[in-house]
Amino acid sequence: MMEMFDIASVEILKGSQGTLYGRNTTGGAIKVETVKPEPGEPTTGFVGGAVGNCDSVRYEGAVSFPLGDTAAMRIAARHNESDGWGSALTIDPLTGDTTDSTDTNGRDADLVRGSLVWDATENLRLSFDVKAIVAHRDWEFLNVFDVDGSSFDLLSTVLDAGGDQDSVEIQFSGLAFDQKLNWLAGLYYFEESATDATVISFGGNPIDYLGEVAAESAAVFTHLVYAFTDDLSLSAGVRYTEDTKELDGENRLFGTCVYNPSSPGVSPDGCSASFSDDFDFVSWTLGVDWAFADSAMVYAKASQGQRSGGQNIRGSGPAFSPDQQAVVDTTAPFDEESVVDYEVGIKSEFKWGVDVNYTRSVDYGEWNATLGYTWTDERGDISSVSNDSNSFLPMDDYSVVNGRVQLAFHNGITIALFGRNLTDEEYSTNYLNSFLGNPAAGGFLDPDEAGIYAPGAPRTYGAELRYAF
Repeated sequence: MMEMFDIASVEILKGSQGTLYGRNTTGGAIKVETVKPEPGEPTTGFVGGAVGNCDSVRYEGAVSFPLGDTAAMRIAARHNESDGWGSALTIDPLTGDTTDSTDTNGRDADLVRGSLVWDATENLRLSFDVKAIVAHRDWEFLNVFDVDGSSFDLLSTVLDAGGDQDSVEIQFSGLAFDQKLNWLAGLYYFEESATDATVISFGGNPIDYLGEVAAESAAVFTHLVYAFTDDLSLSAGVRYTEDTKELDGENRLFGTCVYNPSSPGVSPDGCSASFSDDFDFVSWTLGVDWAFADSAMVYAKASQGQRSGGQNIRGSGPAFSPDQQAVVDTTAPFDEESVVDYEVGIKSEFKWGVDVNYTRSVDYGEWNATLGYTWTDERGDISSVSNDSNSFLPMDDYSVVNGRVQLAFHNGITIALFGRNLTDEEYSTNYLNSFLGNPAAGGFLDPDEAGIYAPGAPRTYGAELRYAF
């Protein structure tokens, strides 16, 4: 749905992360840090592009520039397109003839990102920093999928969605108590609006999920880290959040309205509904870290994270719930969730796979060659689920070899050749079960024949040119 570029770092955070990272992080968070501008620094950036097989073309660039002495802005943009490396065939089930062919796994993406950092220092008894982070995002998404995985027009979906988001976060941070206490406090505001038009065709009979959603969130938070020694520290944090969720829906099940006319917010004919719900909650964390070696640390942490409730944009009316053993209204709003997490562990530096890296400096620049090898073990994807057992379809193990050779000149120009899956390994990344192969759904075919294995990318290669300034 989206691709990442101009990235500074990626972290995978386990457990509740609600104190610092806010809403919807009860199970953890993937923290993606983009390259940020630095106030007081001169103008920097890069421009670059790449071409490769499958008619792939990519060009991108970014620039950071100062806005006075205490603020800076960065604008990054990318265009990435490719014809793809697969084909979806439409086959006449009676004659076996191919009647249509569509390229798959292609890409046509345009991305623009702007970031603004304001860093002001006030000299009182305590020196502290003020940082403002402002973000805006627009997105559109169109997906068409043949769910039954056969040549017949039995079950297909069309998902057409889009929306926009705006957020602002103001952070105050500093040191106290002889620089043993590292403190941070902040304010956060977020709003978004989106539309979702999902149409499911069941043998030509439509199921329509049409909705518009809006959300607003505001929070105040603080996080403290106190260092008893250079190796031992205690951390604590708390965050208070208020959320508002709104939904306007017009869902149809084979042309029949699905909402309960007696429910609040539902029209008398049951064909449309407007819901609005408010939530507020407190998230907290408490932990201790001990760095017993240069690259190793043991820790213990307890935290509570919460996720606000909301409304089901794809509710389809009354349905039987196996968990509750009762008929429930799937269009009704749902409550918030709360998770208390306890964690004890060790963090260190580990490396999976094999990388071979060669670097050589010359008078005009630096040569670098990288060869990487990864291996994925045999595994299974769930093909069907019942009350007492799961059915798995195994997928074979596979290995992928990637390589890159580049020459970085002293003047900021870099040229490179790259290749992915150099051995052209054939493999599957996941499996989508068709209802035709699911006995629990009335399927009558072997799951291995009825489902869809998603193939991994074949060998791809190209050349890249980049200039950094």
